[in-house]
This record gives sequence, C-alpha cells and structure tokens, in this order.
Amino acid sequence: MEVLVLRYRGEPLREFPLGSRPLEVGSGAGCDIVVHDARVRERHLLVSAIGGSVMLHELRPGGKRAPLRALELGFPVRIGLHHSIERVRSERVRLGPATSRTEPLGVELGSAAEISLLVGSGTEARRIPLDALPLTIGSGSRNDVVIHDRTVSGRHCRLEPSADGLWLRDLGSRNGTHVDGVAIELARVLPGSVIRVGRTNLRLV
Repeated sequence: MEVLVLRYRGEPLREFPLGSRPLEVGSGAGCDIVVHDARVRERHLLVSAIGGSVMLHELRPGGKRAPLRALELGFPVRIGLHHSIERVRSERVRLGPATSRTEPLGVELGSAAEISLLVGSGTEARRIPLDALPLTIGSGSRNDVVIHDRTVSGRHCRLEPSADGLWLRDLGSRNGTHVDGVAIELARVLPGSVIRVGRTNLRLV
C-alpha cells in the first residue's frame, strides 16, 4: 500500500493513504492535508492517482491551469519553507482474511476524457469535455467554467479526476454544492449526476 507522508524539516508528521480519491494539500482548514505555513496557499496542490500513476497538480491562483506532473516514489516535494510530501510504500501490514477468494464487483466508470459537463439547457446549453486536469467552477471570470448566477460563489467547486472516476469538492462556497439533491463537501460523481451550484444545474454526461 502506498501512502503520502507529510514531513516537517525531514521528520515524518503523518501518513495519508493514497486511495481512489484525490488529496487536497494546503493551509486551509478544509484541506485533506493541512500545512501550517504562511508560504502555503489555502488550496495549494492536488494529488491524484490517474492511469496507474500518482500525479501532482499545482492549484495556481488566478485560475491559471498548471500541467500535471508525476509524483515519483521516494522523491520529496517541498511545500512552503520547511514542509514536504513524499510518496512511499507503507510498511504497515493490513490484517485480514488471508484466504478470501471473494472477487470485487467492477464498476465501469469510464475515463474523464469520455465524460462531459453539460452547463445550461436547451439551445443555451454548453458541453464542456473533461480531461485529466482539475476543473474549477464559479462565477469569477478566472474559473475554467464560468457560471453567470449571482448565487454562485467566485470559486464555488472543483471537479477532480482520479483513477476511478471523478470527485467534486466544494471550495467553501456560500450557498453550498449539491449532488443529486444532497449537500456535499467532497463526493464521487458519475455520468448522470446532477450538480447544483446556486440556482444553476450542471449535469455529467
């Protein structure tokens, strides 16, 4: 099992399992990995398992999209002045039935490249193809998807690709983010999911 280790001055602070969902790193209290450092942005970077690799995406201010880069095993990535994250193999052994022959049910989710975000309806609808990069949604002009709705926050939510599909993360919006009628902070979304931001519905197709 692989984990992400948060270090301070080279000493390990905590381990975070590298699973199916992306991990957000930053100084904000809502991040999965919180780094207490004035040089670290509130939402600094995103770590995702994509296509058999672990990828790092810097969340740049002002809506500038940064390219994905591989997070290699055993190579620390510096964050702020004294912190770093490092992808390692965990030495911990998870106990469980050694002779289990139960096969997991496979769920075909499709890759992000096969999924689009439908914004609006009828002749006004826009179809936005998704790729391997996170996609920010909000009313601010620097988002990847701009929603003209006064009840939508400037940076409202973000779609995050991962190895097993897409995740949707609320970015501390004023009116919340809903998936199929349920308020979420972080949730997996599938083709057919209806995302509501403010008074606007978005659909994954």
